[in-house]
Amino acid sequence: MLVAPAQVAGAYGVITSTFRTAAHNRFVGGVPNSYHLYGQALDVARRPGVSHRSVEDALRRAGFRLIEAIDEGDHSHFAFALPGAPIVLARAAPPSRTPPAPPLPPRLRADEHGTLLVASATVAVPGSAPPMPGAGSQ
Repeated sequence: MLVAPAQVAGAYGVITSTFRTAAHNRFVGGVPNSYHLYGQALDVARRPGVSHRSVEDALRRAGFRLIEAIDEGDHSHFAFALPGAPIVLARAAPPSRTPPAPPLPPRLRADEHGTLLVASATVAVPGSAPPMPGAGSQ
């Protein structure tokens, strides 16, 4: 499915990714619901001076229906609608069934003298007097 759009986009740079296995998608940091997993997306590393918009416009002029057109900075990502299929503008990740973790407590605290308390150990701030036994317990 990506041969024709790759020919158009390839005129503007190098195609760096098309279909991905789930393992490869995880390895490269792709989103879990990536269109690459379905063979519906390609990435192109644009030549110097080529804008994302120019590649996007060329694909649209060639008649390709884009679901996603994302400028990723060092490359452009394009996802394509299947022929005859409606265009879905956004794909939400499935809702997480795990509640969010509570925020972690602060790891550093200081007493009124500027002595840092780190995980129940006492460390003096550079340039201050050394901690006295029982510092902070006044």
